[in-house]
Amino acid sequence: MRVKEEQGYAALVAIMVMLVLTIIGTNLLSVVMTSLNQVRKTETRGEAEYFARMGMNEAMARLSKTIDDANAQKDGSTYAQIQSNLMNRLKENFHNFTQPVKDTSGNATAWVTDGLVPVTSSGINGSYQIMIRTTKIRDIKEDQPYVNKVEIRVIGKSTSLAEEPRTLEAVTYINTYPEEFRYVLSTPGSIHLNGSPYVEGDTFASSYYFHNYANYYLGVTDSQQIAPSQYPAMIGQLCIPFNGSETDKNAIKTSRFFYKPSEPGTYEAFDPNIHDISSKSLWYKVFTLTPFINLTEKPAFYPLGTSDIDDIPTIIATKKPAYPPVGYKELGDSIPGTPLTLPVSCPDCDTNLLIKDGVKIESGSTVETKGDLFIDGTMYMETSSTSQLILNGTMYVDGKSNLSQKNDSTSDTKNTDSNNNVNQEDSYATATLSGEIITNKDDSIIFINGNAVFDRLTMLKGKIYVNGNLRIQGNFKMNATVFVKGNVQFTEDDAQADFDPGENTLVILAGGKVEAYNLNLGKDTPQKLHTFIYSQYLDNTPNDPADTGIVLYGVGSNYQIVGGIYSKQNITLNAIKGTISLDTNSKPVSFKDTTAMKPDTARLSVLFNKELFENPPPGVPSAKTGHLKVTQYQLDTFKADDPTAETAKKSSP
Repeated sequence: MRVKEEQGYAALVAIMVMLVLTIIGTNLLSVVMTSLNQVRKTETRGEAEYFARMGMNEAMARLSKTIDDANAQKDGSTYAQIQSNLMNRLKENFHNFTQPVKDTSGNATAWVTDGLVPVTSSGINGSYQIMIRTTKIRDIKEDQPYVNKVEIRVIGKSTSLAEEPRTLEAVTYINTYPEEFRYVLSTPGSIHLNGSPYVEGDTFASSYYFHNYANYYLGVTDSQQIAPSQYPAMIGQLCIPFNGSETDKNAIKTSRFFYKPSEPGTYEAFDPNIHDISSKSLWYKVFTLTPFINLTEKPAFYPLGTSDIDDIPTIIATKKPAYPPVGYKELGDSIPGTPLTLPVSCPDCDTNLLIKDGVKIESGSTVETKGDLFIDGTMYMETSSTSQLILNGTMYVDGKSNLSQKNDSTSDTKNTDSNNNVNQEDSYATATLSGEIITNKDDSIIFINGNAVFDRLTMLKGKIYVNGNLRIQGNFKMNATVFVKGNVQFTEDDAQADFDPGENTLVILAGGKVEAYNLNLGKDTPQKLHTFIYSQYLDNTPNDPADTGIVLYGVGSNYQIVGGIYSKQNITLNAIKGTISLDTNSKPVSFKDTTAMKPDTARLSVLFNKELFENPPPGVPSAKTGHLKVTQYQLDTFKADDPTAETAKKSSP
């Protein structure tokens, strides 16, 4: 009896063990199947993304061919023909993209696609579909580039998991902006980054130099000072000229990138090969953020001095109105020797006027011209946000003034009196513009035959020609283009609170040097200045490599330039991060340790402004060549049944 009982117990144990093993096996199988499904999903999503990228490559190739085909026909073409060529080549390279895409409700959308032939690489693993939509931003003119926005959406699908597509999007602009407008910093010379300036966008230069300290000046009579800092931070492509040879490629490591260590000594070269950073590489010491090196076999601005923009003094000379004008009503001053205060009432003043005297517009006044306004003297608008000058024609100012510009001796820079520096302290302002200027006609211009001052000026449409030097005091709110024969200063002269400039872009095209200092002095929050700065200054005599056409200071100052900077002869940026302490004379007295601070806390940042294409300022000269600018590139996940969805879950590309 005992043996039989033991045999029954063993059978029960065996059954229980088999049951436990079955449960464990079932769970393990479930885990394995779940993992397998996850792997399959990951794999198929990877396939879908692969096909999306293939489709984007094809779309970009079609756009590049559009530009190349149109540029091949540019010789001897008028501006209208340039635009027509670009539009026709775009249609040719996307000639099958005529099928409207419908949304989930069956309504046609702005997207068009080649819906007849979904392109596949092998026919079994997946496919991609290219959709585009175009929006013409602006037609072309001599002083107005053509801009056509081309949005691309590519849906990649895997055959094994078609209900989970991956979608790539790109926003591009076919345009005839001059080549210089493609970059946030560009020069055929060198870019010198002293201290911790923050740069976001593509750059172009023959060579790059870096310090871990910034230069500044305590005042006009003091010597150059040094503020300790870290090295600069850059995000974007660093484009450098490259002749295509292996010899030049190897030489780049020792001839294009230099840094200067904190200890005394000469510049040292470092290895810019970011794909193979070794322990001996100095890359991480120089850049806080890593950019991408672009070896450019067909570099911009070469040979030296090549540009889509003509000689600035020549442009200004061609725009100068004939003087004295014919058929204008003359208006004199009842008190000779003093400026004529506008507005005035007089018989027959509702026509073109020639004022044989200086002119003054008092704070809070509104003056409207009925036609052209010629001033045989100086013009002075008192600083005021409430003053208005409404122009219904051209304004020409010609004369001398005894109102010299105020000396500024605060903390960023030293103004010297030499032919090559931006010193206007001994000059006189032919015109001082403040308040708001409104131009009601597209062909209206302001021509200042001498030096000019913009003192917290608002001007949302217009073109200004300055046949001298220009000083921009304080903030500005301008969507305009200004041609300047000489030098340009951006600065402040008092502690007056500035207004918000908004996202309007001021384009400065200068024949001389450009300098910016004492802006938003000592403040902790940066001030945004939407501007594109261009300098044609070029010293043809042997000069120091650091001799620059454009130099910006961000030690006492704290500002962001949202736009771009181009110089024919070198660019220098000086900046530190964080906050500073000032004494009673607005001079820096202490600097804080900023090692752990983020790069974008720099007191001088230069950021590329893609709004330049969406909201082009008037007056920018157009090139006769087409360009392609990509301002957005992202990977999205869309619902399978709604490929045109305008909202989607975003993920990193």
